[in-house]
Amino acid sequence: IADFNASGFCINEGTQFTDSSFANPDTIVSWQWYFGDGGISFYENPGHFFSSVGDFGVYLIATTNHGCKDTVIKMITINPVPMADFVPDKHVALTGDAFYFTNNSSGSSGWSWYFGDSTGTSVAQHPEYTYSNGGTFVIMLIAENDFNCKDTATDSVIVNVPPIVPN
Repeated sequence: IADFNASGFCINEGTQFTDSSFANPDTIVSWQWYFGDGGISFYENPGHFFSSVGDFGVYLIATTNHGCKDTVIKMITINPVPMADFVPDKHVALTGDAFYFTNNSSGSSGWSWYFGDSTGTSVAQHPEYTYSNGGTFVIMLIAENDFNCKDTATDSVIVNVPPIVPN
């Protein structure tokens, strides 16, 4: 009985196929996969990169050690990936000054921000963040859509510590 599971349904991110065929007491000795986009594989558990979004009929033909064959066809949907993009309102500031980040991502419905100082995070669409220490910090935005497809954008800012002015 040919069967399989699949995971990872985002364009250009790789879909993993896992054979779950059953042939007791025989043994399955060969697999023929047809991914519906012209791609094929003869591995037991192949990965495949789809280069376009849409619905694909994936065929698996499993063959036992006695030459018996069974075929299963399942439809899978490959989804678009969002485009992560953002800009800070400035690239250099002093400790205590807030940075404002404009999210220019497209095709996303959720955002995870990491501000590069090991503690700062946000899920706001357009966050602001204030650094308490000086340094160069790499900001990372992960944009995610409703299909759990993700894209990442990064930028960096410099935070200077103001000089201490003697009295």
